[in-house]
Amino acid sequence: MKLLIALVGSAVFVALFKRLIRRYPIVFYLAACVIDVALLSGALLSLPAGLAAATFPYAARCLVGFSLFAIVMYAGALPDGSKIRQAVMPIRGELSIIAAILTIGHVVNYLGSYLTQILSGFAGMSAGMVVSFCVSSVLIVLLAALTITSFEAVKSRMEAAVWKRLQKTAYAFFLLTYAHLLFVLLPTVASAGQRSMLSIILYSIVVLGWVVLRSVKVLKAKSARTDTGHAVVVEDFAEDFTEELQTA
Repeated sequence: MKLLIALVGSAVFVALFKRLIRRYPIVFYLAACVIDVALLSGALLSLPAGLAAATFPYAARCLVGFSLFAIVMYAGALPDGSKIRQAVMPIRGELSIIAAILTIGHVVNYLGSYLTQILSGFAGMSAGMVVSFCVSSVLIVLLAALTITSFEAVKSRMEAAVWKRLQKTAYAFFLLTYAHLLFVLLPTVASAGQRSMLSIILYSIVVLGWVVLRSVKVLKAKSARTDTGHAVVVEDFAEDFTEELQTA
């Protein structure tokens, strides 16, 4: 349920602040940093009990970060004429950076919890958690590369083809994030029951829904290129045939 709230809230946030995000991105980067500091310092937990319970999970479990990443990924998978795509694509870099900053807080928070076990050779950690940690390590590397190259100052210094190729690793990042979540959530189904299962279902709907949209877009693009190629061949054949008739 919290994931659903985060998704809806993030969508509303983007809709309301997209112009301000475009014009003053640094303000939102700093706001994300403040949230990280509040999470890591324990300031969020020092809030009144009701407010702490209402805000802490969204930062600690990176629900908002994931939701912003999902919005960026869906925008890229939607048809070119989609209003949602047109609204999000101009700020996809800024949204990715905000999401990345929030993710850093999540990573540091959980890394501190498991640091002793990791340094002792994963002692006491289940196989699922060990695999999840390995996947997380890959995700951190991908996140760093994607985030750094999302800054306009870095992007402008890169060759367009190289930048575009690097940004396509976002697909792997999103799918690996889903795998990481499954490794974390599946072992808790027995203890947390419906709550964990509902989270798995919601994450699956979000990620697999994106896979479907992206696949459809890719197939349509390939079909359009094939049709264009056939049209060119037919047109060339018609011109050559006409020339033959005229010279006959």
